[in-house]
Amino acid sequence: MEINNELDFSHWGSKTLLLRLRRCPRAFYFAYHEPLRQAPPSPTRRVLWDIGREVGRLARTAAGPGEVVFGGRTRSFKQGKILTWDLIRKQAERIFEGVFQHDGIVVLPDILERRPDGGYRLIEVKATPGMRSRHLLDVAVQDEILRRCGVEVSAVEVWVINPSYVRGPKLNLRGLFRSFDVTEKVRRESFRKKVADLIEDGKAILQQPEPPAAELSSACYSPQRCEFFDWCWRAHRTHPAFQIPFLTLPQRMVMWNEDLDDPRRLQKPHALSDTQRLQWDYHQEGRLQLNVDRVAPLLDSITWPVGALDFEYYNLVIPLFEGTRPGDATPFLYAAAVQERPGGPMHTRRRLEMPPKTPGKAFIQEALQFLAPARSVIVFDKNAEQRILRQWAERYPDLGPAVENLIERMVDIQSIISPRGLYHPDLGNSRSLKAAVALFMKKDPYKALNVRDGFQAALQYYRMSEHPLSAAEKDRIAADLTEYCTMDARATLFLLNFARQQLQNALR
Repeated sequence: MEINNELDFSHWGSKTLLLRLRRCPRAFYFAYHEPLRQAPPSPTRRVLWDIGREVGRLARTAAGPGEVVFGGRTRSFKQGKILTWDLIRKQAERIFEGVFQHDGIVVLPDILERRPDGGYRLIEVKATPGMRSRHLLDVAVQDEILRRCGVEVSAVEVWVINPSYVRGPKLNLRGLFRSFDVTEKVRRESFRKKVADLIEDGKAILQQPEPPAAELSSACYSPQRCEFFDWCWRAHRTHPAFQIPFLTLPQRMVMWNEDLDDPRRLQKPHALSDTQRLQWDYHQEGRLQLNVDRVAPLLDSITWPVGALDFEYYNLVIPLFEGTRPGDATPFLYAAAVQERPGGPMHTRRRLEMPPKTPGKAFIQEALQFLAPARSVIVFDKNAEQRILRQWAERYPDLGPAVENLIERMVDIQSIISPRGLYHPDLGNSRSLKAAVALFMKKDPYKALNVRDGFQAALQYYRMSEHPLSAAEKDRIAADLTEYCTMDARATLFLLNFARQQLQNALR
């Protein structure tokens, strides 16, 4: 590895990089010296970034007119600094995504708003429902750099999504956001010292000829697997701590720290559970397993014709429907399938309620009618589907009997995927429909889709509702959404038929 000991102090750090240092110095080191080694962000992470950008856009609208510097007038830090200081000299009322740099640290405050006292109010916008303690360090780094640059910051605030906000006919942005004045907290001497120490530690670490030692910790896996995980642990990737898929993080840490090669040697409180011991046996065999005593009763309870039902929910922090709060789950799309006999052709029905119309009686009534001939209706996670169906029954009492009849016919086949049901060692601890279908089908049917998970579906639905798209673009998104939801219904039926076939093979 070639190390640049003479750091480029024109820009060596950022707020995001310093926050990474706090979690893992080794990942911080790699982010500067080996940036191309990091794994690409997951689709879910990309969606989170998109949601964050959208929340930032709404916050700017709520704040009032202003100039967007980085990402608006320029994508260059150098040009952004020039534009930002020009706006400050002109006493611009608001500056969005301005570019400030001191001692190699670059920060881009979400909102800078000039106050009557001549100073600026620094506002950090977060797409979370409620304030989090981690937000303080985030905004404190920005406050420190701005003050070192000579900017008079007279107030520091964090704007978050107000979890109590209830949407009316239109989105009230002032009601959507809740502000917290954190000036006193981030200006405490102890807190400022923490920020200053973080900056100095960052400089020192980056000038070392070798990265800090590797330590297996929660930072490797949470909130998602570190982008540098594969590069960081490349010399130890064959160690059982990384190869065994069903271990918990504490168990992995013990196996790594004590260099254990057999998980059965783990002692309390990290000893394998009974289920994990079963998983270990299956892991050594390396093949598909079926527990007849567990799977047979569930499959025997299912009679044909069989239906499958899947809903897609809108549950983002920006409420779309009147009367809903941030994060409320509101179904906007369903896909249903009916199969008259095992392995026979599937008949499908799907309905997407186009925004801004709220899904109403006709939406669920159509699904009830289509599934009426099915003697059993299979779902993946019955609790979620049942909760949504009963909400409609409460709203439309005349649909109550039909809804309860459907719920009585519902069979949750999620329980099939478990070490004590239908299981393959490659599943690890996953209970995911997509993971199981891709493994059992020996190909991933979702790979070719433009929408591949529910979070992404909700974001695309938001775009249809709130963004000025052409009719053709809306039609394309609608097709992508219905294709994804239909795939979930088909995948549920595939899992049922696959389990039946495995059971028949085991009973021969």
